Amino acid sequence: MSAPTAGPAASLLAANANAKDYSNRQGYDEKFLGTKFAVPLPAMSKATKDQIAEVQGARRAGVLDYTHFSVMLNKSRKMCFYAVVNIDGKQTKGLSKSHTWILDPRVDADLQVGPKVYEKNDLDRGHMVRRLDPVWGDAFQIGNSDTFHFPNACPQIHKFNDGIWGELEDYLLKNADVKDLKLTVFTGPIFGEDDRSYREIQIPSRYWKVAVMVTGSGSAAKLAAAGFMLSQDDLLVSFEFPLGPIPKVVTQVSIKEIEKLTGMKFGAATKADFFAKKAAAAGVSFDLEPPVVELNSLDQIVIPRR
Repeated sequence: MSAPTAGPAASLLAANANAKDYSNRQGYDEKFLGTKFAVPLPAMSKATKDQIAEVQGARRAGVLDYTHFSVMLNKSRKMCFYAVVNIDGKQTKGLSKSHTWILDPRVDADLQVGPKVYEKNDLDRGHMVRRLDPVWGDAFQIGNSDTFHFPNACPQIHKFNDGIWGELEDYLLKNADVKDLKLTVFTGPIFGEDDRSYREIQIPSRYWKVAVMVTGSGSAAKLAAAGFMLSQDDLLVSFEFPLGPIPKVVTQVSIKEIEKLTGMKFGAATKADFFAKKAAAAGVSFDLEPPVVELNSLDQIVIPRR
């Protein structure tokens, strides 16, 4: 990994380079839902593999491990391909505190969207892994502060994450048939060639989530998954001014559709897509008309329920 270049980003990185020892960060656990229900990290296409940022000292190539979650960074777009978190609803502390955002010293500063992009505008540092989600277990305080690393953020219009999108995880834990209140959630942006350029980066206007859980018990236990997308394609006004309410469209989609748009394969999660199975049973043709449900209420989500 090359040395940080001069400039504001490098200065921030240098200030924090020795502030933390990341060797104890175990990151995302593929067997969190059970040894029989392993959910591997997404398989990357050749095109996406070529864009994975190098991570110094990584246990898994290109993966930034934190407390209960992991991130893979796209070196061209300087944002994550995905962030994935293990959520334990039984151990959650229900507590989160704001922290100072920092660059991750394991990745070149120039490969991360740093503070300059967020200055004097209406952009938020949009958490990919919500700060509440890894706040469980003995290391809950570290889990909270770990979410304030720039690789876990994407530039988003203020309050872009509010509403249905930001409440998905909590709703699933409370309403889905979730074994042991454990949930795995993958999140990330959809990178488009026509994404808006701003301060030397391109800002995605669409995001996705894949939630995976175990439903049922005993011999009837099995994986179930659900895919979602958040769209705000008409970001045509200036980021320098407050925008007021932002029209957002949240949809439930097949995980195969997310695979097409991201160049990643979700393996076990795709096979367990409850929404896609329901659509197939109803005779929907995925080639002619991929199933989509616009969500005006969380109660519209198609999942196994208690």
